[in-house]
Amino acid sequence: DDFAPIHDLEAILKACERSDPSFEQLRGVEVMTPYAVEIRYPDDMYFPTVEETEKAVDLASNAMTFVKEKLRAGGLGIG
Repeated sequence: DDFAPIHDLEAILKACERSDPSFEQLRGVEVMTPYAVEIRYPDDMYFPTVEETEKAVDLASNAMTFVKEKLRAGGLGIG
């Protein structure tokens, strides 16, 4: 499958789940989609709360660990 270059984590997660249902474990990361675009541009400047930031860091860290393990299991030497 080809993956479109998008920032929509819901769509990305659904595509990953079609290839590997275990990606369902990452459900929840889709709440970070607005951070991909909305925070980066000054027109609609938004500053997340400390709680939102901590949750986003935890979600991103868990997703990164999960994906790295998948890549390692697939034979890629990821650090």
